[in-house]
Parts: sequence; structure tokens; C-alpha cells
Amino acid sequence: MTTQKSSIFLSDEVKRASKNRMHGIVLFLFAGLLSTFINGEMRYLGQTHGYHPFQLVFLYSILGAVCYLPSVMRHPQLVQPQRIKLLALRSFLEVVAFTAVFFAVTLLPFAMFTTLTFTSPLIGAVMAVYWLGERMTKPKIIGLIMGFIGIIIVSNPSSEGMNWAIFLPLFAAVCFSGCGVLIRKLAATEHSSCIAVCTLLGMAILSLPLALTHWQSITWEHAPYIALLAVMVGVVQFCVGHALGKIELTLAQPLIFLNLITSSLLGWLIFDETVTSNIWLGAFCIIAGIIYSLRRKIS
Repeated sequence: MTTQKSSIFLSDEVKRASKNRMHGIVLFLFAGLLSTFINGEMRYLGQTHGYHPFQLVFLYSILGAVCYLPSVMRHPQLVQPQRIKLLALRSFLEVVAFTAVFFAVTLLPFAMFTTLTFTSPLIGAVMAVYWLGERMTKPKIIGLIMGFIGIIIVSNPSSEGMNWAIFLPLFAAVCFSGCGVLIRKLAATEHSSCIAVCTLLGMAILSLPLALTHWQSITWEHAPYIALLAVMVGVVQFCVGHALGKIELTLAQPLIFLNLITSSLLGWLIFDETVTSNIWLGAFCIIAGIIYSLRRKIS
């Protein structure tokens, strides 16, 4: 009888764990889709209407935080940070990363920009060795080599020379990988709303001085785009924080591969861009490298 009860209990635990994992995957996929639209809107505002990346980072941060005000007012007990130093570090990394991203998205073809951000899981695997004490295994080394080959193929330096802008999303990937590790650490003690609100407020404070030096008045024509941006930023922050509390970082990272499809469609429909063969080939190498390096953990 005791054995049967234990089996039922374990079965329920497995079902709950599976449900939580699926919930986390759905949230992460949705966040990735919205992130593609955010980058597209940032490119539209920056490239077409001249908004500086410094101002865009500030708007991204402050408007996302404003979206959380109703939730904070209803449940103030959820926003009581316990690990302020880690939250501050994440805010700093996010500001640096998004500044690089918003510069890059106006300088590179949209699909190329997205493909280069795929290097984040590979960089995250290296960071996990130093920050989380994981071993640098043979699959990780091979994955890194394949990712490096993919970067060379995507950048295609032999055609028109090396475009310095390709280093911006690579640098951002380093920062985002660090943020991913920090989120996993913070999720153990902080509510997802607390992580999102504190991060966004910290980003707003850090980015304000630079934004003021390049400030451009927001017109009524662009106000709806800014409002939409605020909603998407708030949702993305919530989804990522909630998702990484339910699934491992190594499971979440390969899901960003789907962003290439959405970014390719967005680049084609909105910016009249086509995806070249070297981008698809380079993306394949990077994706294959990530899957190979993480295959055991994913399984």
C-alpha cells in the first residue's frame, strides 16, 4: 500500500514538473517572438525616424517599468528584492547589451543581426564553466568551434571586407549570456515580477544620462509605437523571468533558433530584405554547434 502511494505521489510530481517545463517553454517562445518585433520596431524608430540608441534604451526601460505599476500596486509584497547587488549587475549588463543591440539593428541586415545573436548559448556555455562550475566538455569545445565557423560564414569577410558592426551583437550576446546566468540565480529567491521591475528601473536610471545627451522629442505620430513598445517590453521581461524559473537555461537557449524565421519574415515584409545563402549556412553551423554542445542536457 505504501509503495502504491509513493508511486502515485512520484507520478503526480513528474506530471507537475512536465507541466511546468512546458509552461516555461511556451513563455520563452512567446518572449522570443515579441523580442523580434521589439528589435524591428527599434530599427524602424532608429533608422527611419532618427531616434538614438541611447534614447531607445531608456524608453525601453522606463516604459517597461511603467507597465508593471498596476501589478506592483496590487501586490507590493512581490517586489521586495533580497539580492540587490545581483539585480544591479543584471541592470548594468542589460543596458550595455541593449545599447549594442540597438546600434547593431540599424547597421546590419535584420536576419544577419538575429543570426549573430544565436551565439549567446555558446557563450553562455563558457560562462557556466566559470560562474556555475560546469565542466568544459568535448561537445562544448566542438560546439564553440562550429559557432565560430558560423560567425565567419555569416560575416562573409571576403565579399566586401569585415563589417565592424558584426561585433556589436556578439558583444551583446556575451552580456545577455551573463544575464541568463544571473536570472537563474535570482529566480531562486526573487519573484519574476521583482526581477523584471528592479531590472527595468535599474536600466532606466543607468541609461538616463546618456539618453539626455541625444534626446529627440517624441511626436504624436510615433506615440502609438512607443506605447506598443512599452507593452511588449513588460511582457517580455515577465515571460523570460517566469520561464527561466521553470526550465533550465540550457533548455531555453536552443529555442531562440525560431527567431531566425520570424526575423527573416519581418525583414522581408517591412524592410525589403532577403536572406542570403551565407546567412542560412552560417545559422545552420551555429545552431548545429549549440545543439551538439547541449544535446545531453536537452535530452
